[in-house]
Amino acid sequence: MSELKILKQILKADLTKNELKTVIFLLSIDDKTIQLTNAEIAEKLGFTASNTIRTLKKLKSVNVIGERKNGIFIKSINSWKQTKNQ
Repeated sequence: MSELKILKQILKADLTKNELKTVIFLLSIDDKTIQLTNAEIAEKLGFTASNTIRTLKKLKSVNVIGERKNGIFIKSINSWKQTKNQ
């Protein structure tokens, strides 16, 4: 995927600064399933736990991340900002 297409998808997802920081952090982790707790993510990013939870919920609502029983994962960039009804 070209860098331009990635940038267009990021703009399409209309991410806030905290959401973008979170996505970049999660993308930097090599595992397919990220098994960090909300508190660990908050600590690494310098966010409060409540801001981290809110950010992760928003990222789920715009299909940037998904949940598995043992953690979270980054979804395909093509699905970002699409809701289940689309």
